[in-house]
Amino acid sequence: MMSDKDLYYYNLFLNNFMRGDRYCIKLIDGKTLEGVPRSGSFPDPNRPTFLLELSDSVQEIRFRDVVCAKKIE
Repeated sequence: MMSDKDLYYYNLFLNNFMRGDRYCIKLIDGKTLEGVPRSGSFPDPNRPTFLLELSDSVQEIRFRDVVCAKKIE
C-alpha cells in the first residue's frame, strides 16, 4: 500500500512529463537530483517508484526515498 506521501508525489508527477516541469529532488541519502519526473501509470504498490529524466539518463527512484521536491522556475 502506498503511503500518503507516496500518493502526494505520484499525483504531483503523474502527468508532469507532458508539462515538462523540472524539479530539484532531495533524497534520503543526501543526494539532490534535477530533472523531469514522470509516472505514466499507477506504480506497483509493493514497490512504488517514478522515473526522473536527467540531462543524460533516466533514473528510477522510490517514492519513499524522496525527502522533498521543489519545482524549478
